[in-house]
Amino acid sequence: MAKRLTPKRINAIRPDDRTRTYGDGRGGNGLTLAVQPNGVRYWYQRLRFEGRDINVGLGGFPAVSLAAARRAAVENRAKALAGINPQGQQRPKQRPIRRADARRQRIADGTATLADCIDAVILEHVEDGDWKNAAKTEQQWRASLRHVEPLTRREVAGIDATEITAELRALAAKHPTTAAAVLSRLGEAGDYAVDESLRPDNPFRSRAVRRRLKAVRRGKGGHHAAMPYAEVADAIQRARAVEHMAPVKALAFELIVLTACRTREVYGARWSEIGGDVWTIPASRMKAKAEHRVPLSPQALDVLRRARELHPDSELVFPSPRTRTELANGTSDEIAVKAAIKPYTMHGFRTSFRTWAMERTDADHAIMELSLAHKVGGSVERAYARSDMLAKRRELMESWGAYLFRDVARR
Repeated sequence: MAKRLTPKRINAIRPDDRTRTYGDGRGGNGLTLAVQPNGVRYWYQRLRFEGRDINVGLGGFPAVSLAAARRAAVENRAKALAGINPQGQQRPKQRPIRRADARRQRIADGTATLADCIDAVILEHVEDGDWKNAAKTEQQWRASLRHVEPLTRREVAGIDATEITAELRALAAKHPTTAAAVLSRLGEAGDYAVDESLRPDNPFRSRAVRRRLKAVRRGKGGHHAAMPYAEVADAIQRARAVEHMAPVKALAFELIVLTACRTREVYGARWSEIGGDVWTIPASRMKAKAEHRVPLSPQALDVLRRARELHPDSELVFPSPRTRTELANGTSDEIAVKAAIKPYTMHGFRTSFRTWAMERTDADHAIMELSLAHKVGGSVERAYARSDMLAKRRELMESWGAYLFRDVARR
């Protein structure tokens, strides 16, 4: 993957016998630096406009800095999305009406398609600067929405909950995370349709759609498929033994099981959050938006020790081997397939822990629920009982770790 340009990298480039080009990497909006044999350097941007590739000149370097060129690239991309030629050329009057003009006309006539609403929402995000990396985020949106391409061609006014569920059912069963992202993006398009008076309601945010897709994702009973707790120890050993999977992913899986935390909480774990044998997850990364302290069993501490040995200089406990950023959502599916965990889900291991605690220990109901970061009692009761019962939760988590590794010597 091409690296992003930096001032240091640009200054290190030396001209040779022919013109060389250096792209600004993935997500760089097509920004490119050209270096001629005579040493002249200039910026240009390659864009797709109305079905054809165009090159837009942005000026010479260093008169136009890297930062200025990037800002211009973002603006040009927004223009292209809006149907405006970034090259500033006047279109011949006999040319067909631009796509953006046609979209605006359909919206005005009340005949807009779902695709029209999606294009309008993407344009708003780009123009308002909502996305840190506009090109990459737009690409992710459009790639995910190809799963429902037949639906996007329909007039948005005529789409109902039954159609939405039918389009997303197969995707939700196979790739639930992608299906959730698609539904969220369609929800924004639906909001736009309501705002433009194209329809009175937003079917993509209806309870009926969410309920039906949740049942598909979790199975007939409406719950995440959970592995019987007696089989969890073997699953850990299978994950350890997978040959064609980065060790850091197997370690992340072990910590998910040992702490009964959610996958995103583990994938986003940072060393700055670990203090001795307590892991403090900030409210910003918790589902309930409240700080959560996790007691670390000896087995969990061993996982952290091995993770530190793998990536001693990383801020993240489990960095992606390729990007050094947080592990992607697809990691859970990869682990589940390679470690033969399917049809059970990663989230289901929280249920495995909860069932074990209920059947094999004398732990209080509140201790089990607090270990899962669930709220216990009503708002008044919680106001008076503010302890998170860390010591008692530690006893439970240490028992869980000992149970999982009762017959296995640690590596």
